[in-house]
Amino acid sequence: MTIDVMGRQTQIAAQIVEQGGDSVLGLKANQSTLHEEVEAFFTTTAAGDFAGVAHDSTEETDKEHGRLEVRRYWITEALGTWSDTGRWTGLRSIGLVERECWIEDRHSVEQRLFINSIPADAKRFAQAVRGYWGVENRLHWRLRD
Repeated sequence: MTIDVMGRQTQIAAQIVEQGGDSVLGLKANQSTLHEEVEAFFTTTAAGDFAGVAHDSTEETDKEHGRLEVRRYWITEALGTWSDTGRWTGLRSIGLVERECWIEDRHSVEQRLFINSIPADAKRFAQAVRGYWGVENRLHWRLRD
């Protein structure tokens, strides 16, 4: 199960895991300490090319509707530097998704951070995140240029 905003609450995450589900929880800046720690971890480890950090990664490329999109996924169970792992029932991994997009002469890069109850399997992580975005895209009106 993937959840945004309300779902980051520890009680809901615990209930999902206790009932046999898995969670992939998107972080936003309003979870400041949590977001900052996960972001700092990925910034530091990526700068060092993940040297000495067990992780998994994968990349997907799509070219459709006049745009080229590359999505990169990193996931790790290396939670040793995080100060509050016990607060999240079933926490097993953290993940980073980077989406790079080219539409005509425009280029953008965005990153999203996640905490998860799933193991560090990048393909599984990518499927969960892509499923989440698919639901989110179907629920919102989208204005065209």
